[in-house]
Amino acid sequence: MARRKGPELVASSPREWVGGCIPAPYPEDSKQKAVAPDILIWLEMPGMMVLGSEPAPPRSGFKALGPMLKTSMQKPLTGKPRRPDRVRVASEELAKAVRRFAGKDVPVIVAPTPEIDQIHDMMADMLAGGHFKDDLPDSYLEGGDVSPEAVEGMFRAAAALFAVAPWKVATGDQAIRMDIPDLGVEGACLSIIGNLGESVGVLIFPDVEDFDEFWEASLGVPQSDFLPDIDVGWLALEFERGADLPDPMRQEVARYGWLVASPEAYPVLDRYDPGPEPVPLMDEDLRIVTACVTALTAFFVKHQRIFTTDEFKPVCESFFDRSGLEVIVTAPYEALDEFDWFDELDEVDRRNLDRLAMQPVRRQTPKLGRNDPCHCGSGRKYKNCQLREDEEAARAQPEEPPETETETSLLISFFHEVLEFALERFRWDWRLHRLDFDDAEDQIELALPWSVYGFEIEGKTALSWFLEEHLDDLSPEERDLAAAQQEAWLSVWEVTEVTPGEGMVLRDHLSGEVRQVRERTASRSLIRYDSLLGRVIAFEGGYVLDGMHTRPLKPHDAAEVVRLARGRLRRKRDVPVDRLRNGKFGAYLIRKWDERVEEAVLRASRPLNVTNTDGDPLLLTRDSFTIRHGAGDEIIRRLKGIEGMTLRDPREDPPVFTLSRPGRGIHPDSTNTMLGLARFEEGALILETNSVERADGLRTKVEAACGDAITHRLREHFDPASPAARAAAVRTGSLDRPENPEELRRAKAEVKARYYADWLDQSIPALDGLTPREAAKTAQGRRELDTLLKSMENMEIQGEGDDAFDFSVLRRDLGLE
Repeated sequence: MARRKGPELVASSPREWVGGCIPAPYPEDSKQKAVAPDILIWLEMPGMMVLGSEPAPPRSGFKALGPMLKTSMQKPLTGKPRRPDRVRVASEELAKAVRRFAGKDVPVIVAPTPEIDQIHDMMADMLAGGHFKDDLPDSYLEGGDVSPEAVEGMFRAAAALFAVAPWKVATGDQAIRMDIPDLGVEGACLSIIGNLGESVGVLIFPDVEDFDEFWEASLGVPQSDFLPDIDVGWLALEFERGADLPDPMRQEVARYGWLVASPEAYPVLDRYDPGPEPVPLMDEDLRIVTACVTALTAFFVKHQRIFTTDEFKPVCESFFDRSGLEVIVTAPYEALDEFDWFDELDEVDRRNLDRLAMQPVRRQTPKLGRNDPCHCGSGRKYKNCQLREDEEAARAQPEEPPETETETSLLISFFHEVLEFALERFRWDWRLHRLDFDDAEDQIELALPWSVYGFEIEGKTALSWFLEEHLDDLSPEERDLAAAQQEAWLSVWEVTEVTPGEGMVLRDHLSGEVRQVRERTASRSLIRYDSLLGRVIAFEGGYVLDGMHTRPLKPHDAAEVVRLARGRLRRKRDVPVDRLRNGKFGAYLIRKWDERVEEAVLRASRPLNVTNTDGDPLLLTRDSFTIRHGAGDEIIRRLKGIEGMTLRDPREDPPVFTLSRPGRGIHPDSTNTMLGLARFEEGALILETNSVERADGLRTKVEAACGDAITHRLREHFDPASPAARAAAVRTGSLDRPENPEELRRAKAEVKARYYADWLDQSIPALDGLTPREAAKTAQGRRELDTLLKSMENMEIQGEGDDAFDFSVLRRDLGLE
């Protein structure tokens, strides 16, 4: 009998990605053919799903196909992040470009790619069919009402704004005031949108009342589903994917060469008069938006902290666009009303507004939005109730010291000028600086300065290219700053001294150079022996940080980055700073720092539980007993009778006893394990151990032996090495609260002094089993010992503050000072 066929089993197809570089589909004799960008594309087969697509410089796109593969894996246009099973490209040249980005486990094969050719043919058919005709209604030029020059200015300003991405931290309810005297704009209100993952960009309203009405009407409604039909008008600048734009608008961008920061960052401007439908734009609209966006970009780079902090000073500064148009930016919006001199601004040099000191404003905690219910319980909106009173009360607080010179407008304006040059001059090549970071947007405080001062394009930084073309146009102050930026270098800087709120002394791990920097913000959070990755520049008679990774590292992690960096440079001694200015080495340093940060974060997510030789969580524990009057000699006699209890040194007076048991201790040469010690101190009996379990055992033995001759008074713990140790102390009820904090402070200091004195002669795993004294006898041992001591002192300062142990005592004893 013939067998019936069951369902056929089909093996799942491998996930194959096909990549290629498509030349612009213009006729060979077309003027656009020579200047139009190539198009990079990655497809997933089967199905020809587009995972990534972006333009590239003509005839050089193959260089960027590899980085784009990495981007497509991390952030594909369709679906979740994923990796291919294999990659197919049309030439060995393309294969070389993508292999290191694909990974060792993903084969890259060279074979025909008809799918890419098919995409090219589709584009050519669209062009031939007239899909790019200028007379179609979708146009940036509004049928001639808007000039190409006005659109060019808007694109340039929008590209810079997209690069700094203020919507990553700013929220839509943070109103910013914009005044443009030459255009008759007074009291315009700007709102940054996109923090919640919707469309990113800015909204500009004629005044704050219109903003409030718009905000109230749109609360709780997804931005993509709603445009309020209210009696207000506004300008909306949003960023869209190029693939989503109408064909005529994309063709205009290519024809005029307008600057685009990313394939996902095509700026689209709409104007709304009262009502939900956009109305035609005029040149004046684009001038207003261009000026506001240019000012906002510079303002955000300079004052990003005010969008995240609960305390900030009102800021009122002037910024100028490329045409010299002045924009006065004020945050928060209402702050300008507090100053009598606003009406006389025409008589004031607005270029010096950033030098005027403002009184501090302290926001409510938790921070309230203007339209949130007031904290007083009245049910009214915060702006209509307690907002003004809260701000007046906050201004009565003592004034903070002036801002540091790191926030000087010259630093910001010069950076903005070079950044604008880089965006316009290099476009796609400049954007490749993002590949030096795991997440460039997350590290914008370092990524942006690095992109123009450290990252190299065709062998030179954007600053070097800029100076070749514009050196003669710079003021003397700008030339000095440019020279300082060229002299600076990216390195690993160790904090050796800190004055919170003022500055720090930094030592370069690699070159040995020392700099005293002015820095208010970082000096409040960093402590001695923290290390940071950053650039230090000479500025106005001192030094400032201009670009710093947001995640510092502790001594052990920083030492590992330094070890790798020295290996890369093949240099054990101080490194000449010229070698540290190399762009490729700087990129290597950033990658290794990011890797170490990731390891540190992962390590911190797992509780570190250090144990003694019994496997008990390490926690130094001290039990104090009062002694019955006249019972001292009796207690000594009874202690001698405890099994394993011996005098440490018969010559000591008062005597010190140690409790030991047979078996190998922590030191390789020891034959016994010391469990604890007992000593006499000012009429009290003190027991010291390194775990809760050993403390309980020793206390039980001593109380059983001494009976009513002693009375337990206090148990203290200090310097817990792991969360488990503290949890054990709480769980067993052995964690007492001292009645006298000063007594506890003194007792802790004494225990630490004895513990670290003994530590010098203990075998330390981090020193390959050597004691600190033994390690100090070799150069390698001294380096490892120095890192270990810095880590210990750093942890002490972080945990104990002013009560931290003075490790200079140990350094002197070991000959490390």
